[in-house]
Amino acid sequence: MSWNLNDGLELVRAIQPHCKNYGYHIALGGGVLNAGESEHDLDLYMLPLNNEKKYGPSRPDDLVVFLETLWGKSADIGTNYRPDDDQPFEEMPFRGRAVYGWEVAPPIRALVNEEGVVPLGNPWINPHPKVFKKVNSTYLRSLKFFRNDGTERIDVFIAN
Repeated sequence: MSWNLNDGLELVRAIQPHCKNYGYHIALGGGVLNAGESEHDLDLYMLPLNNEKKYGPSRPDDLVVFLETLWGKSADIGTNYRPDDDQPFEEMPFRGRAVYGWEVAPPIRALVNEEGVVPLGNPWINPHPKVFKKVNSTYLRSLKFFRNDGTERIDVFIAN
């Protein structure tokens, strides 16, 4: 399904009053806001109200439970960043062992340069993996939801 600005506004307006009960309000973002449509997903940003007198403290865990009652189980949005001591990564089974996402390369058996053929060794492991910079997120949670039998994706970013 593709999302458009009207879809996004309708959804935001429907759940905004409920999100205030958890100390958050919603901002629309991504392609739907910037281009008026997106073929991929709807991006929603949950921002704390910072008004404890009126709404109480922000409760991000309770907000996630509420959203899961609407759209089903959420999943963390995966990262492609190279693992280090505190950066999350995803393992995937590959040829009978676990490898990291950044190790997998197309089955290239050799490179050719001006000096001739340079063998790469194991054709399934990238000998020159791209080193990704570590990213510190300003979000407490970055979640993806799929609704309507997985045809509609909603990404939710919950800020501090």
